[in-house]
Amino acid sequence: MKNTLTLTLLALGLSSAVMADVLINYQFTEGSALPTSTGVGIDGSVFDIGPAGSGNDPEWIISGGTEMALGYANGAPSSEALAVTEGSYFGFTMTPLGENEVSLTSLTFDTIANATQGLSGSANVTFFVRSSIDNYATTIDSFNQEYVNSFSFDEVDSRTVTLSGAPYQDLTEATTFRIYIWDTSGSSLRTPRIDNVILNGTSSIPEASSAVLPVMALLGLFYLRRRR
Repeated sequence: MKNTLTLTLLALGLSSAVMADVLINYQFTEGSALPTSTGVGIDGSVFDIGPAGSGNDPEWIISGGTEMALGYANGAPSSEALAVTEGSYFGFTMTPLGENEVSLTSLTFDTIANATQGLSGSANVTFFVRSSIDNYATTIDSFNQEYVNSFSFDEVDSRTVTLSGAPYQDLTEATTFRIYIWDTSGSSLRTPRIDNVILNGTSSIPEASSAVLPVMALLGLFYLRRRR
């Protein structure tokens, strides 16, 4: 009884932290836009396609065949500014559940830039990341990649966006991340691709509020009465 009471009081009175290095993981298995896994106390949205890609012909998709998020260069604007205003992005939302506080460390993902058939000449695509923290006003990080002019997925670049700064600590509200895409080729045969999207960090439950203290007192009184 004594051990049970001690554990109960500790559970109620002390803060409990849940370490979750991987908060949200998107692998796009069988073309699913849902998270493959989420950490404790975390909700992840579907992997969303912005209006530029969803209104494009051909439309940007989560591919079941390649299990990647892919776009087409003819739907990607020719500058960073246009990518933002036209909504040329893939994105997702992380939501802490209950009273959880989330502190982020990084966003990682793989990028591939290839053509569906051999093309002559060179072309580049740029992936850049923004978030709802500042209403998508600033670029957190940007990555440039040259297209491979063949139907090949061999040249994969692994990207890491550092999120250890103050704006991404102790989050209690939903936060959205967007991976924007722009290039100057304008070819529907060139396809920028995204895979293995992982949001890393920790989630924790804050210290118990004063409302819990009366419950602790009653438990203690009950224990003393039983001992007598």
